[in-house]
Amino acid sequence: MPTQQNFGGRITHISPFAFSYLNNLRVIAIPNTVEKIDRDAFSDCINLKFVKLPCNLKSIKAFTFYGCKSLKTITIPDGVKGIGFAAFFGSGLKSIKIPSNVEFIGDVAFSNCKNLKELTLSNGLKCISTRAFADCPSLENVVIPDSVEGLDLGSVFYDGQWCSFAGCKNLKSVKLPERFLDGVFYPEDRQNVFRDCPKLEHIYVEKKSGEVIDCMQQNKSKPKGPDKTIV
Repeated sequence: MPTQQNFGGRITHISPFAFSYLNNLRVIAIPNTVEKIDRDAFSDCINLKFVKLPCNLKSIKAFTFYGCKSLKTITIPDGVKGIGFAAFFGSGLKSIKIPSNVEFIGDVAFSNCKNLKELTLSNGLKCISTRAFADCPSLENVVIPDSVEGLDLGSVFYDGQWCSFAGCKNLKSVKLPERFLDGVFYPEDRQNVFRDCPKLEHIYVEKKSGEVIDCMQQNKSKPKGPDKTIV
């Protein structure tokens, strides 16, 4: 089996499961004539190390690079608008930059990426879906761009079923848009809201004035409320 895939003629579409489970595939350069790559196109190519995506690609479909454990980095073309369900689930990515045209990151898109340490989310992103970055234990810092809408911190960092960053065991700091300031911290429920991010120490919010507030440090200095335990 070839370790590098070459394309002949004018290819515009890669079908579902076209290259999935090709364990010898290591390098693939997809020509710019390709406008659509369907789901599972390269899923479980466990030795795939290098991928060049076409510049005309509009979305990365579900399971496209699922289980590609040797894939350490990839450049997402500027024209991509969305990243689908489990697109990079369990891949070997060490770093990823989400370009500004991406508006949507689907459920479990980057979940279980054990080596993912560097994450750049660009302004333009609107939705970070269920468990999109869950179980990424190497991830230490997250900056949520101002463009993200409707972020619910209680679900994003809580270690329940629906949380975008659940299981990020080494997550240390988060920076959020100012509009989420009121809901950033719930002192009486701290152990629940951040229970599965045990090393989280800082939640920064930059106000319009330029002042940066560390919500977690502020709340450490506040007096505790009355005991609400029901006997």
